[in-house]
Amino acid sequence: MSERTLKYSNRTFRTRPDKLLFGPAGNRLFVDYLDKLPGFSGRIDYLHKVNLNLIFKVTSKDIEKETWDYMKAVWHPEYLETELEDAKIFFREKKYITKEDCAVSIQYWKNVSNQNITLKLSYTPEYCEIENENGIKVYSPVTNHGYRFYYILKTNLSNQEQYILQPNEMLQFVIVAAFGIDKKDPDDLCKKRADLLCRMEPDILLAQQCRDYREFYQEIPRFECSDKALNAAWDYRWYILHNCYAEPKYGNYNHGLMYEGRAHKMGKEIFHPTGWEFTKFIPLSTPLHITDMKWNGNSYYVKEMMKSLLDSVDERGEPRVMLSDTFGASYSNYSIWAFYQYYLIHPDLHFLNEILDKLKKYINGMIDKYTDGKNLLQIVKIHQLTGKEYQPSYWFFSDFPEDYANPKTYTYLKRVDSSIYFYLNLIGLMGLCEEAEDKDAFKYQSLAEQLKLEINTKMWDENSEFYYDIHFETEEKAFVKNIVGFYPWWADIAPQSKIKGFETLFGEEFETEYMFPSVSNKCRAYAPNGGWMGNFIKGRDGCVWDGPSWPYTNGIIIDAVGKQSQKKDHIYDKKFAIYLHRYAMQHFRNGNINEPYLVEHYNPETGEALSDEVDYNHSYFIDLIMCYVLGLKIYKDYIQIDPLYLGLDYFLCTGIKIKNHRLDIKYQRDKIFEVILDGKEIIKEKKLVKQTVLL
Repeated sequence: MSERTLKYSNRTFRTRPDKLLFGPAGNRLFVDYLDKLPGFSGRIDYLHKVNLNLIFKVTSKDIEKETWDYMKAVWHPEYLETELEDAKIFFREKKYITKEDCAVSIQYWKNVSNQNITLKLSYTPEYCEIENENGIKVYSPVTNHGYRFYYILKTNLSNQEQYILQPNEMLQFVIVAAFGIDKKDPDDLCKKRADLLCRMEPDILLAQQCRDYREFYQEIPRFECSDKALNAAWDYRWYILHNCYAEPKYGNYNHGLMYEGRAHKMGKEIFHPTGWEFTKFIPLSTPLHITDMKWNGNSYYVKEMMKSLLDSVDERGEPRVMLSDTFGASYSNYSIWAFYQYYLIHPDLHFLNEILDKLKKYINGMIDKYTDGKNLLQIVKIHQLTGKEYQPSYWFFSDFPEDYANPKTYTYLKRVDSSIYFYLNLIGLMGLCEEAEDKDAFKYQSLAEQLKLEINTKMWDENSEFYYDIHFETEEKAFVKNIVGFYPWWADIAPQSKIKGFETLFGEEFETEYMFPSVSNKCRAYAPNGGWMGNFIKGRDGCVWDGPSWPYTNGIIIDAVGKQSQKKDHIYDKKFAIYLHRYAMQHFRNGNINEPYLVEHYNPETGEALSDEVDYNHSYFIDLIMCYVLGLKIYKDYIQIDPLYLGLDYFLCTGIKIKNHRLDIKYQRDKIFEVILDGKEIIKEKKLVKQTVLL
């Protein structure tokens, strides 16, 4: 991590301002939110959602409950710091969760009153079983995912359950709860973890947590520029990637995986949550994660994510949602393309040969399942398949009825986004076959060329100059300008003759004060604050792609702008600069770069957050910095460096790892543009230039 540090005073949910957000997460143990109390009380989850409301807390009958409402908190990625001072006590706590699933609380108390204060350690939820032999052991009920967890509770206080604090007395102690899965994780391992942490000095304990937490950042490039929003968003996005990566090592989870987030849209009933959760493997977002994570110099993480992707496949080879105990729906995605882009940076022929046949099976299964045999355009029958539910084109042929749930009003489509994903996967598989010297490279190239032609002929409308979804049987165009109509320029398959269609992005239909709407504001179903034809069909925060703005597509569309600007002699550089800054600002609450708070979707006209899945991991940002601010594009045997001119006074990026080489880039306006490869200066100019560098 850079010298800049993330922190946020009194970081709470937008919709629950009385609940504290938490930074670090374990491989299985993590926090949804915490109450303003000493210890771990609130909504705490293990592996999948359980809504455990208490691990432990310290309370006192001598301190009014309302006193804790005035607790101050500072959120850090590594730990949460809280403090309270009143007429009776001064209290400070630093608490965190280790990667090995230990909940640790370091507490400092001072009695500033003239009366005794009795402190009590509470740890007995009424729904758990307790053992007091050889320490305190708490068993959960069997969860709805079929496992039972436990935790070993330890403290370095002589009396584990009660302590009387004398007037003017100061007390510092540590409480640890070490978690495991019953009949899988040995008791003695959890006991050893808890004992070890309790024996350490508090300052050393916290220093070790920070040191362990920051190991993730050791091989991440250091980036800085004159736009403070870009710097803050860079740091925050790496935190999100760190926070959402886990290695649960249980059930179906044999390898590391990346979640879409740690928050959830679920009810808060203890041990019986219902609703949607993001803490599971969701293949739709995997390529978005890989797109950013490939710039981590440690190639381990992406390989683990690819292994999990392939662990999730069905009999056709198609990835599915994966939980520890079951599998769910499939989603369209471009994971093969994203992996190919990663492979160009971190080649590993042995690993490629291990997975290549599985990638081929996936592609062949997509042809069998999602095409009609007439062409390769991808048929979508379930509108959630591409992660863009309720896009109005599905209801175009029934004139956007209020009765959206009637299956007779809904039309299957050949979709632009899923077809573009499939095209990218074909190109990615072709490239991987070439790397492996596999004879099928030409086969996938031919399929990609065929699909490219079909997208440009069947989905393009010459009169309105735009790409549209089409009817799955008649191939009539659904004349709704969805945000995905710009995807052909992102995939770089649109001919120069169609460039006016791309520039629709800069006109009144999609240009807003904040970020891109998910559908043209000229569409009759357009609703920038969500809902469907005036009704909030999925609640106030529900996902409805008929107007709201998503970081998911904002990153992709900005990527398209950068790509087309490089291709067309930098004519869109100014547009890219505007959009990148707006996108960076979307990562922060109230437009304050000291309040990192990325959620799922927003009102494109007001910038209002329309959901509350904080630290939502369903898009990419790091890659935009690397490809367009720095101008890096990686090929098999060379690098092309072509930064956009964004009006920055300076930028600097050091420690970039590409094919076992180190790259450092430095720019200061009107003074120097310098690129150093393995310690050797290869570019030194007074302005930004385009240059090819052989490796």
